[in-house]
Amino acid sequence: MVRTAPADGRTRSMIETAKLVAGFAIIYLVLDRSATWTRSAYGEYGLLICVLVIAAGLLVERWLFGRAPHRAFRALGFGQPGEQSLLAAGLISLVLLAALPLFAIMSGQTLTLRSGWLWIALGVLAQGGIAEEVLWRGYLFRHLRTSSGFWRAAAGAMLFMVLQHMLLLWSLPLPVALAALIVALLSSFPLAYLFEVGGGTIWGAALVHAVIQGGLKVAVVPEEAALLLQLSWMTVSVAVPYLVFLLPRSRAEERA
Repeated sequence: MVRTAPADGRTRSMIETAKLVAGFAIIYLVLDRSATWTRSAYGEYGLLICVLVIAAGLLVERWLFGRAPHRAFRALGFGQPGEQSLLAAGLISLVLLAALPLFAIMSGQTLTLRSGWLWIALGVLAQGGIAEEVLWRGYLFRHLRTSSGFWRAAAGAMLFMVLQHMLLLWSLPLPVALAALIVALLSSFPLAYLFEVGGGTIWGAALVHAVIQGGLKVAVVPEEAALLLQLSWMTVSVAVPYLVFLLPRSRAEERA
């Protein structure tokens, strides 16, 4: 009996890991394939993709983890956020957006808003903000966090991001692809912190995530300055979100 206990424990751990990975794969494939099939590069079908991802998340939580729909919805991050996290997310987003006109002034380039920019912003919020945060924070990070400390859970989620963002190396210029990978990896920590300080909700992280993804989608820049702006934007997107760690850690510690 004593000798079989460790094996039983390892078996349970392997089963839970397998369920976690399977659930992640299902939600990710729904997100990725729906975005690819609809060609929603600028959030044209962001609302539809968001609904599909939420539905996939609810089904995964129900089938693999036995959560009732209302509990699964809350677990995925759709609760009432703390005012502190929303305020922090709003300030970080404003600082990020302020970098665009600053770039224009410093570079002497002219930036204009893309036609239909408001709908693009809303679509990116639904697709790149809410839908992606359901996957990365509401599902993956939350499950890892149940058995790990904050930094270990965030680092574990980051490993999944490495695999997903490696695909960019075949679809983007190498400097941009590598910068995008760095942004995804390093921004995972402040976004996870926003998730925790927000009481396990995705709203603050979704806003910042959407701004990082959508800033260059709503702005039009001359082609000769595009690469410089992309790399500058990625640099700002890595640095500025870390301002969130100025927030008190008391709420995050309650979940440790």
